[in-house]
Amino acid sequence: HIVSLHRRNLLRRHLSFHVRPKRAVPKSPLTPLTLDSDQLVADFEHQTATIAAFDRRFHDHPLIKVTYEDLCTNYEATMRDLQRFLNVPYRRLKPETPKLSSRTLPEAIQNYHELKEQFAGTQWAGFFDD
Repeated sequence: HIVSLHRRNLLRRHLSFHVRPKRAVPKSPLTPLTLDSDQLVADFEHQTATIAAFDRRFHDHPLIKVTYEDLCTNYEATMRDLQRFLNVPYRRLKPETPKLSSRTLPEAIQNYHELKEQFAGTQWAGFFDD
């Protein structure tokens, strides 16, 4: 059985990736990042291709797709579905890792509004969901 876990919003994934190294410093004020649109496109395309390649590689296995967003918004039901898929007895689980940032995208990205304009009308526009 294969669990494909990824983020639906690749902009938030990209942001998390850049913030992650700073997590070792407790309660440090995180300054907004300035992101490059070309690097975002390259990362979005890379992540989309990686997810598709993963799903192709395991197409002949029992596979369930789980998104980080589903875990955050509907944790109990997602875990119930996952345990059913894995054919294990249901057990109520609680996440142990706290969410490290609750900043909105405009708070976390210095040039958010500029990027949102640049990506309007593209396949990536939905990631700018402030």
